[in-house]
Amino acid sequence: MREIHQYHHGNLKRVIIDAALQAIGESGPAGWSLRELARRAGVSHAAPAHHFGDKQGLADRRGRRGFRAVRRRARARGR
Repeated sequence: MREIHQYHHGNLKRVIIDAALQAIGESGPAGWSLRELARRAGVSHAAPAHHFGDKQGLADRRGRRGFRAVRRRARARGR
């Protein structure tokens, strides 16, 4: 299991998203909870809900980030 760096006055949303990606890689898209992500990130159990609302809010944010990354790559290739 890859170590997630615990949050310490940095980009908490990024740390939680990284924890989500790790959890999904280990147990699939339904095999995780916001509380589990908080534990992995070393933050209060309320922090993920505060920033993302719920699991769907976190999934939506991951999707938007992925879409932006694909769009940046396409622009870099001149498409």
